[in-house]
Amino acid sequence: MDISRSIISGLATLAALGMAAFSPGAGAVDGVVLITQARALAGGVTPADLPGFPVTISEPGSYRLASDLRVATPNIPAVDLRANYVELDLNGFTIFGPGKGFGTAAGIEGHPGGGTTGAAVIVKNGFVRDMGGHGISIDSGATIDHVSSSNNGVDGMILTTGARITNCEANDNGRHGFRILIGQIIHSHAGVNGASGIYIEYGSSLVSDNVLVFNREWGIFGNPAGLGGPSGYKGNVIASSGAGAAGGALVELGPNLCHGSTACP
Repeated sequence: MDISRSIISGLATLAALGMAAFSPGAGAVDGVVLITQARALAGGVTPADLPGFPVTISEPGSYRLASDLRVATPNIPAVDLRANYVELDLNGFTIFGPGKGFGTAAGIEGHPGGGTTGAAVIVKNGFVRDMGGHGISIDSGATIDHVSSSNNGVDGMILTTGARITNCEANDNGRHGFRILIGQIIHSHAGVNGASGIYIEYGSSLVSDNVLVFNREWGIFGNPAGLGGPSGYKGNVIASSGAGAAGGALVELGPNLCHGSTACP
């Protein structure tokens, strides 16, 4: 009887080991890799991820916060994106930095695909605040949806060609609320930023149905030196801008409300 029990126990142990070998990692649920403060400090979220911040995402896939992330050290980002085809779901949590005046790092930054404009990156559903540098800085095409970036030292969000910003907020940042090279900014809010609510560096972009208030410089500004030509804007509500509602290389594609008047620049 004792021998039988030993054999059964041994087989059960082998079966459990076999199941462990084929089960998702400890930080994965249904193929989504979970990121917590504890796991960020431990490292190993992806093969290139060392202990501590930043959390380095070096492989394609779906990633999801399961707690707030708090970066106490200046000049260290919270998340470093290095791969194409990444979806990062902040899941209602917040990335906190060390403070607006401390350091130059972004909350989420990276060069997915080596900075190629065709990189497929999505960041959604959460908050980034109190970073010394930008809230979000991605040197590639990216979609940012339902993210609030506030009280950061430089821009709330800065993206390059192929940018798509939807249903987002950028408030009380040191420089621009949203800054892009080429792309779309739709159904978003930028207020009380140190420079413009929206700044378009290159041109050929669409700015539609946003609320832009109490920004120190322009509500929307298109860099006239940008080689992409003018950008279009429509359906925006712009108020209390220090330099003016809209300036630079812009074309009004439809009605806007600028400082209480439909006679927008």
